[in-house]
Amino acid sequence: MSNSQQVFDAWLAGDLTTDACRKALSADPVWRARFETAAQLQQLARQPDYAPVPQVDTSSMFRQQWGHKTARTTSWWPRLSVGMSALALVISMSPLSLQVQNGGIALRWSEVDPLEMQLQVQQQVAAQLASYKTEQQQYLQTQMQTQQQQQASQLILLKDYLTEAEQNKPAR
Repeated sequence: MSNSQQVFDAWLAGDLTTDACRKALSADPVWRARFETAAQLQQLARQPDYAPVPQVDTSSMFRQQWGHKTARTTSWWPRLSVGMSALALVISMSPLSLQVQNGGIALRWSEVDPLEMQLQVQQQVAAQLASYKTEQQQYLQTQMQTQQQQQASQLILLKDYLTEAEQNKPAR
């Protein structure tokens, strides 16, 4: 490996400045040409030159393509959407309460006490659990009676079968 190549490698690694490398390679024209080419490529890579984006009149392009004017009035959907969203925010932040009780809907505009609401929920849960408990007890009672009746009828059929089998047995 030549000394010029080592200088060039050091410059590529960033150990030497451009001026120091240029001075060190001044005696070797081949490596100096390689260095100048690499330096120019690095400079071009660091400073890209982009042309500015031209101004384009999109509405005239649209009219040319589709043959009619663009709508100057906006649709009523965005306005309705914003209005409904604002109404939803007002309702959700207001003290409006909606309750469903006994098949009816009650709409109140008052502060709801969280403890009162929790008490109502607990009472409703307790009532539903009590109802469920009685339904389950009735169901289990019905199932037990049905099973007892089936066992009794099966025992009677077994007794009849054994009695008949005993009577039809040949004597020894």
